[in-house]
Amino acid sequence: FDSNSAALVEEWKSRVLRDGDIPYEAAVRSLTSRKPVIEARLQTSSRWTFYVPGTDRVAVFSFCGIFSMADDYYTGNLVPYGQKVPEGVPAERLYANYRCNYAYAFDTTNDKTFFHLQNMLEDYMCTVKDFNPTNLKRRDYQSGQDPNFTKRYWMRTPMFIRMNKGEPKPRTPSYIHEWVVEAERRATVYHANPARPAVLALEDGVVRDIRKCEPDSLTRGDVVVVTFTVSFVVAAASWFPQLLPIEFVRVGNAPVVDATDAAEYAIPVVDMRMRPILQDGESMDG
Repeated sequence: FDSNSAALVEEWKSRVLRDGDIPYEAAVRSLTSRKPVIEARLQTSSRWTFYVPGTDRVAVFSFCGIFSMADDYYTGNLVPYGQKVPEGVPAERLYANYRCNYAYAFDTTNDKTFFHLQNMLEDYMCTVKDFNPTNLKRRDYQSGQDPNFTKRYWMRTPMFIRMNKGEPKPRTPSYIHEWVVEAERRATVYHANPARPAVLALEDGVVRDIRKCEPDSLTRGDVVVVTFTVSFVVAAASWFPQLLPIEFVRVGNAPVVDATDAAEYAIPVVDMRMRPILQDGESMDG
């Protein structure tokens, strides 16, 4: 994370890749102005979502940060039957359920704006009439209150969507990974989410599938623009924000250390004249 990357991040925080997308920070700050550019509406009995005022259009936000890490872009944390379950991954992620998702993280070690804007949104939602009428507490996860857990900001999209039992499943898009398709086939109350986040790169003014680029995946330290929607979910025991990513677009590569200078690979050297190496059969005093 160098000064060039920092400058690029600041530039893309206020820029958008597609007309109609809304710069996230400006939108959040507008909520305390006389002319907010977004408004929260009750979408379902438990979900409040931000819309463009005066329209039925869900607000699509754009923001930028330093990429940290991600699960597999196409299979997320799903483990197919017959495969070894990685350590730390619960066995229930073998099949379609609400715990399966596509997950991506931004490095927020130095820039906490993701958390600051989230906290501003939370403060605003607490002033919205009829939000959280039973006065539930905010879920602890990724609240930003514990400094030990603010070095990464995670964004997740559910891999499967809940449906009523017996309801016909919609057609699964061809781009969904075969593992996800197979897990969906076994499920009775879930279908594959067609809105898997796209992972792209901006090269010479053209957006390309990351698989067609070099490098062909996001790297820690890349400058990445993310587009997403924002909802607040009031669950049975708590409430929480949900930022659902739509696209991740690399607009700048991670800084590269000059690997041509051999000095970069130097290791400590012990002077054998001052400290000879121990020899087989050497007697030790004492």
